[in-house]
Amino acid sequence: MHGLLQEQIDVNSDHNLVVVKVRLRLKHPGQARHRPRWNREGLKDEEVRKRFSESISTNIENTHEISQGAVEKRWVQLKMTILQGAKDTIRREKRRPAKKP
Repeated sequence: MHGLLQEQIDVNSDHNLVVVKVRLRLKHPGQARHRPRWNREGLKDEEVRKRFSESISTNIENTHEISQGAVEKRWVQLKMTILQGAKDTIRREKRRPAKKP
């Protein structure tokens, strides 16, 4: 905040004009959504990687709607298939405590 007192301006008053520049930063309302982190270290294991790949392949084969419809619909279906395969095989990472200064 930077202030400046203007005494030369005559307004027929006993008050002085003050000019202030304020730089205000507002916080964003609401909480940030937590995106799940997947345990990618599990994919280094050959057996887990194979199960993940097979899970995705079978889910895609079982979904007949993926070859029909709009691009957006197909993309959402593919995304959900991959997320379901990850949920079934590689699991989520445990949350780390937040670093506080």
